Amino acid sequence: MMQLERAEFLAGHLVKRISPFLKRVEIAGSIRRKVEVVGDIEIVAVPVMNTDLFQEQATPVLDPLRLELQKIGRLVKNGNRYIRVHLTKPDVYADIFIVWPPATWGSILAIRTGPHDLGKYVVTKCRERGFIHKDGHAVKEDGTPVATDTEEQFFALAGLECPKPEHRDHLAGQVWKR
Repeated sequence: MMQLERAEFLAGHLVKRISPFLKRVEIAGSIRRKVEVVGDIEIVAVPVMNTDLFQEQATPVLDPLRLELQKIGRLVKNGNRYIRVHLTKPDVYADIFIVWPPATWGSILAIRTGPHDLGKYVVTKCRERGFIHKDGHAVKEDGTPVATDTEEQFFALAGLECPKPEHRDHLAGQVWKR
């Protein structure tokens, strides 16, 4: 556990180190929500994508990112959509959530900003309105993809306004009790 100010500093340093290997990156989780005491660092990132000869199949370019992360700490999880690195000085974990299709930025950023109960509530409300959230994106019940490129679009599927990150902990407590 660490104070928010320390967590912001470490997350900012990490983002600065890895951003040259990504198209887009943002700090999420409790740091983004401005929680006073933080347990880990959460980052949402869009990788550079390679396409095949016919521009049909896109795959993420993650090796340069992984190499940079290995300079910073020890890779604990090393998937194509989720990477966890243990930073030894200080002793903290950083979770990097990789957004590439079918996942969308708005869905992943909203879910990973949290808190968990609010994300669960929004996904439940989406389901009640005929939308299914799976694999980091939303679809209609018939499988048709629905745009959730922004957090606003993600919350709108649930019939909700998109709250500021620093208000989400309070909101989660209110809505989940209903």
